[in-house]
Amino acid sequence: KLIFVYNFYFFEKVFLVMGFLEFGAALSIAKEENFDLSNFTISSTTYLKLALDLFSKVQEWIADPTKCGGQSTSGSSTRLADLMCEGVLAVQVYFSYFIFIF
Repeated sequence: KLIFVYNFYFFEKVFLVMGFLEFGAALSIAKEENFDLSNFTISSTTYLKLALDLFSKVQEWIADPTKCGGQSTSGSSTRLADLMCEGVLAVQVYFSYFIFIF
């Protein structure tokens, strides 16, 4: 049960990072296309900062799962799901910079 709770909590944050990046990118594109964004109080760069902060947390949790309620692992063991999440998020963060900066 503990592993399930850890996985749910962990993967929930992974999807939240992806959501922050996508929504921030959409706001950035909408701003360039001159859409009315007066109803949005948070800027696209704030969403990028939120995503990067949470991505850093996810990396910490992968390194030490006990920080978010997971079981400790030996230094030599890795979990494929953790590596895949970190890789996918790293790629998405990298490509999101092109949307936010250019």
